Amino acid sequence: MRLTKPLRSVFLVSFFIFFVSACTVKTLYKQLDIVLLAFVEDYIDLTEDQMWQVDKQITDLHQWHQYTQLPRYSADLRQLKTYTEQGMTAEQLEGIGTTFVGHWNALKGQVVPIAVDTFVSLDKAQIDALLENMQDKNRDIEKQEQALSDEERLERGQDNLVKNFERWLGDLSSEQTALLNDRAKQFKAIYQGRLEFRRRWQQALASILTQTTSLAEKRTQLGVLLSEPRSYQSEAYQAGLKHNLNVIKQAILAISPTLTTAQKRHLNERLDELIQAFDELATEKLAQQ
Repeated sequence: MRLTKPLRSVFLVSFFIFFVSACTVKTLYKQLDIVLLAFVEDYIDLTEDQMWQVDKQITDLHQWHQYTQLPRYSADLRQLKTYTEQGMTAEQLEGIGTTFVGHWNALKGQVVPIAVDTFVSLDKAQIDALLENMQDKNRDIEKQEQALSDEERLERGQDNLVKNFERWLGDLSSEQTALLNDRAKQFKAIYQGRLEFRRRWQQALASILTQTTSLAEKRTQLGVLLSEPRSYQSEAYQAGLKHNLNVIKQAILAISPTLTTAQKRHLNERLDELIQAFDELATEKLAQQ
C-alpha cells in the first residue's frame, strides 16, 4: 500500500537509516526534504502552488523530526547497547518492538495531516493519474511474485535474513548462517494478502477522492484511512505478518547467545556510529531551514 509517497516514504527512509553507515545517515538525513518531495512527485504531478505547500510542510516535518525524534532514537540505541552487552531477553526484545511502534505512531501523527492536505488539493486528472499509478505498481508486484517459485521465495527470505544480521554483526559462522536459514524456512508467503490489502485500501481511497461530499467530511475520512490501514487487512494477512515477525524475533533470541566477542564489538561500533550521527544531527542547523 502506498500511503501517498509522503507517509510511506518517511517510514521507509527512517527505517533505511538503520542499515547504512553513519556518514551516509547524515548525508541522507540532511537531504530528507528533497528525497521526500521527489517521492511525492513520483506519484503525483503537482502544480506550482501544491509543490510550494508540500515543500513547506515537509520542511516543517523535517525540523520537527530532527529536534524531537532524533534525541529519542539516540537514547533508545544507548539502551539497546546495554541489552546487547548483557544478552537479549524476550522481554527486552518486546520492549524494543513497542518503542519502535511508538516512534512510528508519533511520525504518522505528523505525516497524516500532510497527506490529507495533499489529497484534498488534487484535481480529477491528478486523482486519475494517482490511482492508475497505484494499479500499475500492484501489477508489477503481482508479476514479480508470480515469477518466483516457492524455492526461490524461500531462498530470497533466507538471503535477506542472513544479510540483515551480517550488517549488524559482521561475518557469521557457518553454524549461525545455518541457524538463520533454518528459521527462514518458517516464513509464510503473504504477498497475496499484501496485494489484497493494497487493493482494498486503494479502492477505499478512490471512493473517498471521487465521491461528492463536503471537504470536512472528506478530510475526516482520509484521516481515518491513513491512520488505521489495518482495518483493510484480512485476518489471514494479519496472522501471517504476526507469524513472520515472530520468526524474526525468535531468530534474534536464538543467535544472541552465540555472538562472538568480535561480533559484539562490531554491533556496538555500529550502534555507536548511529548514536553519534543522531546526536550531531539533532543539534545541527540544516541547510533548508
